[in-house]
Amino acid sequence: RKIFGRPTDQSGERDDPDRTRQLLSTGFRALDFTQEEVEGLLPLFLHVLGLGDPDGALRHIEPEQLRRQIFYAVRTVFERRLGQGPLLLVIEDLHWADDATLDLVRFLGRRIANTHILLLVTARTDRSEGQMRVRRAPGEIPAGNVPRIEAPPLSE
Repeated sequence: RKIFGRPTDQSGERDDPDRTRQLLSTGFRALDFTQEEVEGLLPLFLHVLGLGDPDGALRHIEPEQLRRQIFYAVRTVFERRLGQGPLLLVIEDLHWADDATLDLVRFLGRRIANTHILLLVTARTDRSEGQMRVRRAPGEIPAGNVPRIEAPPLSE
């Protein structure tokens, strides 16, 4: 959301689907996507951003197929962005992530070896359920691609 100028806090500000569509379209065109490609990507990203499916483009897609399409759309956007130079992708507080987000992190992690993407993930190191899920998340990512840096707590 932050990338596209959308609120990320609980301020009560509502997303404007038309404004978000415009921002996404502008961003995709900056990556040299054709209008047809933009029209294919928009429903997926609007869905991911929690704005539903305003045009009904996704209504007949099975959940697992939708998941795969979203993952490949994200990968396609990152690959296109890599044509402009290296990319730092930061995901903060992964311990709060839902299962779908953890799946996406694993999906990307398996595919970024030998690319110019640095995936930086932050997460708590306590023994919470969220942290246990995060510790399992990199399991499918090649071990050499997952350096781990543990930082001590800032306070007790």
